[in-house]
Amino acid sequence: MSFLPAVRWMFAGLAAALLLPTFALADDAEQDEVDAPAVAEIPVRRTAVKPATADEIPRLISDLDSTDSAVRERASTRLAASGKPAVDALSAAARSGSLESRVRAVQTLRRMFLEGNGELVDAADSALDKLADDGNASVASRAEATLNLNYDVRERRALETIRELGGIISYQENMFADATGAITPARTVSHIILGKDWKTGDAGLKQIKRLSRLPMVYYINESGVTEEGLRDLQASIPGLQIHRRARACLGVAGMSDINGRGCMVSNVIPNSAAERAGFEVRDVIQTFDGRPVTDFDKLIELIGSTKPGDKIKVEVLRDFQKVTLEPVMDEWKR
Repeated sequence: MSFLPAVRWMFAGLAAALLLPTFALADDAEQDEVDAPAVAEIPVRRTAVKPATADEIPRLISDLDSTDSAVRERASTRLAASGKPAVDALSAAARSGSLESRVRAVQTLRRMFLEGNGELVDAADSALDKLADDGNASVASRAEATLNLNYDVRERRALETIRELGGIISYQENMFADATGAITPARTVSHIILGKDWKTGDAGLKQIKRLSRLPMVYYINESGVTEEGLRDLQASIPGLQIHRRARACLGVAGMSDINGRGCMVSNVIPNSAAERAGFEVRDVIQTFDGRPVTDFDKLIELIGSTKPGDKIKVEVLRDFQKVTLEPVMDEWKR
């Protein structure tokens, strides 16, 4: 054997000796990883923040304007943890003082709005809503941006409260195109009904005012809401349609017939008195309980003279034929 092949053989053997254990270790490591029990995540411990007392709140408000950023941050954190008692002080701070303290006050209210619950969320929401209408442009724009950017959160909370107060919420399915042109289905609120189960009269309308994209409200006569409350609600949501209704409900949408023959049915609500009685789209309602129907407004007026459970004779024109239907009036519930 020559010297050179021998050296090559020695190096090859040495490489094999070095590599083989490495592969074995790799295989063992993979096996250990498969067989090892899952390691539980260690929860992150958050230091509890002590709420400020009533005497401490003014000092903390003053600290929002400190030249020391650590002091400002500490004051913001403690005020946010102080709940509803700090909301009024923060609202006042947002209207006065330096730009730094005003911005900090709005940011702290935003934190309360997003992280709080119950009465605190309601108080922070109301404070931001008032600040959004404030004369100070920098404060108003920040408060309005907070509410607009978190509209989904605000809507969800308001709808939950509206249900608790006895309001009836109806939805519709819509299709929206995103920036890429892709079509996405979305469920939006079509209208809210304030009926006889509405518990708080005008006071509860503040929850509806938070739904700035709400298109329609139906107000049932026995809901306890006043005309003044409705005017205030209308002023709060530009474009909102408010329709007064009696307790009885037929379950159709309509329009004036172009030939002046009555009220043409444009939609029949599923599982309504109208659907159960056999109404169809394009039926022209000519009489209701023996009285002539000239348009949809007249139909609404005549429905208002009935009660849930009343059986009414209705004459419609269908494909040039007169048809008599007898719906049993329903109650507003959808």
